[in-house]
Amino acid sequence: MILAGFLKPLIETGKPVFDSPDPPRDLGKPASRTADLLQEIELRRRLDAPGTPPLFDLKSAHFALGCLCRLAQYTVYREIPEDQIKKEWTALATPLHQFPSSSETI
Repeated sequence: MILAGFLKPLIETGKPVFDSPDPPRDLGKPASRTADLLQEIELRRRLDAPGTPPLFDLKSAHFALGCLCRLAQYTVYREIPEDQIKKEWTALATPLHQFPSSSETI
């Protein structure tokens, strides 16, 4: 599974869909379908924000989606060992990247 396979049904039906307890293959770097879907959603929702919308950062959006997906998987697949969960979340404590400055554009 890639993250787009989790996000698309979540947006369309409000229900997450998983094919296994394994982490999505594109947790480290978004697959092109995941990146395209995140950008499409951002463009549709951009005008819903009052005032000037914040800058969109694909790395941050991908990171947040990956966290949401794994948390949902931990809830559904209770057989995922506690030590695996601790190991994955400890690895997430390291910043992935620098956020864009306010002068950067989309």
